[in-house]
Formats: sequence, C-alpha cells, structure tokens
Amino acid sequence: FRSTRSSGINAEYGRSGIMEGERCFVLWKTVAQWGSLIHGWVSERGLTGTVLTLFEIHSGDDTEGQPFYGMDVWLLQHVIMALGKEGKAELMMGESEDFSDAGVKFY
Repeated sequence: FRSTRSSGINAEYGRSGIMEGERCFVLWKTVAQWGSLIHGWVSERGLTGTVLTLFEIHSGDDTEGQPFYGMDVWLLQHVIMALGKEGKAELMMGESEDFSDAGVKFY
C-alpha cells in the first residue's frame, strides 16, 4: 500500500484508489474486493456474529499469510465502512484516534 499527498479532496472511492484530505491510496484491488476477501475469511472461519479488533484483522496470528495481513489501519477502516454499507459489518469505534481500540462485528 502506498500513500501520497493530495489537497482539498473529500473521501472519494475510485476504481483503483481512495482519496481523503491529504491522503491518497493507490490500490491493486478495489475497496469492495478487499471487503469481499476479509468477509470471506471471516465467514470461512465461522466468525460471523463475533467482534474482532482491527488489529486482529490486519496483524493477528490468524491472518498471517492472508492478502490483507499488514493492511494499513486507515485503509482497513474504509474497507469495513464499505462492508457496513452492505450490511455485512459494523465498525465499533473506541476512544483512540488511531483506531487501536476499534472493533468490527461481522454479519
């Protein structure tokens, strides 16, 4: 994942990237494709209906070797929000600004 600076752009999902404020991620998979991979992994392991931390998803022992292992937390948040719009997940924000205590419930 790479981020670069851009100016004056609100959150915008494109086919190959996300732009928000001063961040721009260029992606080799769309946000929807990342969401499908993560939701598929959750479903395969019978974890729907449970709450996982964002850390467990991007850096947990169980996700090592998955394509989303090591995903930037900022990007993961956007992927989870997109899953939320589909009714497949709910992002549960904690009090930390860096999302270190955020969780997600999958449906």
